[in-house]
Amino acid sequence: MKHILAVLAGTATAFVWILISRMTLPWYTHEFRPFQDESVMSIVLKDQTPQDGLYTYPAVPGDRSTAKERYHWYEKAAAGPFYFVAVKGPSQRFTIRDRLLIKLGVQFLIAVILLWVLGRMGLLNPLAAGLVAGLLVSCGAISEDLRAWNWWSLPDQAALLSLADVFLRWFLAGTIMALITRDSRV
Repeated sequence: MKHILAVLAGTATAFVWILISRMTLPWYTHEFRPFQDESVMSIVLKDQTPQDGLYTYPAVPGDRSTAKERYHWYEKAAAGPFYFVAVKGPSQRFTIRDRLLIKLGVQFLIAVILLWVLGRMGLLNPLAAGLVAGLLVSCGAISEDLRAWNWWSLPDQAALLSLADVFLRWFLAGTIMALITRDSRV
């Protein structure tokens, strides 16, 4: 029973931290900038992106491209501008409720895995468990955030902030889970 409670508490802690860091703290206000004229961009994007998916400008050469075509793309991308756009058209309904439920489910899955790992490590000190939890989940975040920074030009500040946010979230959640299960084995 303690383990179920620990997973639920860890999930809740992580999810509440996400809400606090995204909605209350001023950390993420710099990430998204508006286009100068959204109505023009809407027309252009609808016209140029006929289906949902990922688009780049300049367009990434296909698998069968020649070395010369890839080199031309590198030159064009380096000269700028470079755009990376995720398009979700009218065929896919976007609701904040659905996104939050998916995020909650992901946090639950991470909490289950972390509780199992922390239990196998035998960490008795809740702060040590929180540190390990924060570092473990941050390893996955490093892989993704630095990939986005490297390949898709995610701004430096956004990449570093995201990594710090993930570490803090799972340090707190890992500490809570360890406090709840400190006298039991996983």
